[in-house]
Amino acid sequence: MKKVIFLILFINLALYPQWKIIQTNYNSRLFSVQFFDTLQGFIVGDSGLLLKSTDGGKSWTVNSNFLNPYNSYPDFYSLSIYNSTSGWICGRYGLLMKTTDQGKTWIQKVSPGPYYFSHIVFLNDTVGWM
Repeated sequence: MKKVIFLILFINLALYPQWKIIQTNYNSRLFSVQFFDTLQGFIVGDSGLLLKSTDGGKSWTVNSNFLNPYNSYPDFYSLSIYNSTSGWICGRYGLLMKTTDQGKTWIQKVSPGPYYFSHIVFLNDTVGWM
């Protein structure tokens, strides 16, 4: 009986994989991904890379509203989306950025210091951790 259950589980997992590799076509380290809804989401990475998906992660493009032509932004390490419109990015050298319009615009905020913020979590507009 145990062999039958194992075989059923093995076949089920083999036929219906839970994870799928998706190519971003960018040769950068990617550190964090989050979605506002089932379709629109972001990935952050090296040198201020901010990728956007509008099709549930099937394809990724550089967020056209956040072009960084001078590579002036440091690495983005973490992204926290906490409601249908708002989120934060944190990164190297104390970088903090916030959006309140589903990522159409990202505004750089004053940081408490030149630290390396590797992870950010916000629960709402006023409660969060770095």
